[in-house]
Amino acid sequence: MNNWLNAFKLAIITQDVAKCETLISTLNTTTFTCKEELQEAVALTQEAITLFESQKQRLGNELAKLKRTKKYLSNHTN
Repeated sequence: MNNWLNAFKLAIITQDVAKCETLISTLNTTTFTCKEELQEAVALTQEAITLFESQKQRLGNELAKLKRTKKYLSNHTN
């Protein structure tokens, strides 16, 4: 089994966005030895995109909460 694919699967399962980014950046055409590995990498990349989008949304929600808290505190501390 391909070590890159195994590492990428683990990064997705553990939702390790930084590891996914690192693995994607090290990807090259010699990483895969057969068509099936390439197809699996494409499918895993789609999963990684979904993970990135969910993390982006979660962080956006957290930022919005922090902004509301800051506004509330600035209005009620004076």
